[in-house]
Amino acid sequence: MKLYKYIDENTVERCPAYLTGEDTITANPSEEMQREFGYTKTLVTEEYPATPEGYYRTVRYIDGESVITKSWSEPIEIENNTEE
Repeated sequence: MKLYKYIDENTVERCPAYLTGEDTITANPSEEMQREFGYTKTLVTEEYPATPEGYYRTVRYIDGESVITKSWSEPIEIENNTEE
């Protein structure tokens, strides 16, 4: 199981395939090793909600006790940048 680290509401970091210790490089680290390196939570993704035409949403991460939830912002209007 790959674990994640919460950085901020816009960023999470997935545990890399290789972890580098003092004198070692470990491929496919165990869950225990991932936790030792600060990757302690699973990632849960909410379904992208219905969004009105002409709007979009951005990703937001919510840090929970044992999971990080990938959520979505309120609808944001798409600005038309057409020059006349």
